[in-house]
Amino acid sequence: MAGWWAGAFVRAGSVEQVAAEVVPDGDSLALVLSFPDRPLVPPARLPLRTDGAGRFRFGTPYGAARVALDSAVQELVGVVGPDSAGVRVHLRRMLPPATHEVVREAVRVASGRVTLPGTLFRPVGVRRPAVAILVQGRGCGPITGFEAQGEMLARHGVAALAYDKRGVDSTRRCDTATIADLAEDVVTIARFLARRGDVDPARIGTVSRSAGGWVSALASSRAPIAFLAMLVGPSTSVARQQLGSMEVVAHRLRLAPNDSVDAVRYVEVSVGPSDRARRYAELTRLLAAGRRAGWAQEFLEPDDVANGEAAADSLWARRNAYDPASDLRRFRGPILAIYGGADEVVPAEENVALLRRLAADAGNSRVRTLVVPEAGHGLDQPEAMRTIDLDTGAPLTYWKARRTPPIVHETLLDFLREAGMMGDGR
Repeated sequence: MAGWWAGAFVRAGSVEQVAAEVVPDGDSLALVLSFPDRPLVPPARLPLRTDGAGRFRFGTPYGAARVALDSAVQELVGVVGPDSAGVRVHLRRMLPPATHEVVREAVRVASGRVTLPGTLFRPVGVRRPAVAILVQGRGCGPITGFEAQGEMLARHGVAALAYDKRGVDSTRRCDTATIADLAEDVVTIARFLARRGDVDPARIGTVSRSAGGWVSALASSRAPIAFLAMLVGPSTSVARQQLGSMEVVAHRLRLAPNDSVDAVRYVEVSVGPSDRARRYAELTRLLAAGRRAGWAQEFLEPDDVANGEAAADSLWARRNAYDPASDLRRFRGPILAIYGGADEVVPAEENVALLRRLAADAGNSRVRTLVVPEAGHGLDQPEAMRTIDLDTGAPLTYWKARRTPPIVHETLLDFLREAGMMGDGR
């Protein structure tokens, strides 16, 4: 419960914004309540009473509030006054306030025959900060989606470098790059950062998304990487990730037994040893069956499909036959792995269990995992109508918007703090 919350009081379709910080108060909790629309009114520190079952009471200018915590999505919802027809209150968990202004710098890093354009985000007031290299997942996206994350990290005291994947700004095709190619780019960027005088060369790590977790693990075997933070990054091999994901999709689609066999067989043929002509013929047959059954449209990306016999040798999973096990066992730094509880691409249960086994084998006790309830591969929880119990005899229904819950980035910031990545370096 302790932390920052924001939301509104709602009555007859009108809202009043409210911000709150839950703080320890001896053996209990207190709520520091403030109103952004009333800047001259000082914050009020109020007792926060609980019944121990996820329900809380606190005072407000409109009367006593009764709220319940929807723990899966970290939202507090309830009523003010004696009945639900009056004032409603809705608070959502938020990140703590930012502590730094941010300076952006455009950079270009030469990596072999390609140039990687990017943006370095630096926190003002930190002389030599730690820096996170933001590593993208599968696909050919520019840095646009990673700039907000870089800004967030810098505002909380950690520099970040977001960069375009190789080929995005040139005539070279980024969709032919392998995990090994992309890992070499991370190594090159780490060396580029280490040569600068304005970041700490001993505290350069990675924050990766999805397949970027494989890239980061491989890069850690080639260069000094201080930490690995993997957001939905697999600890399984590429082949096992593809099989595990296909199994989950087949279960959700409730495929007939023969269709499930075909779906799994498609992955096995894609990554397994065989004569190319025979492989292409079997993949073509299975693809036609998969389109009829629906699993091909649900699971396959364009580079999972061979458009000719020669392409059967260059399918994505075949080009990227990588298993991170040995590199994760070798890594001695802190590791954070965050998974979505409803992720079909990187199923949480299998990946958490494997990562913990690998860490135990290596004697690495600095491994932290988080499974976000109901979150998919993007780590966002879907829009939904939800109900909470205020112990009034009738459940209260509320609308939850689609969003990435702040526990994702709150956990990331806590991990970086505990790993010694906040503040000035040497």
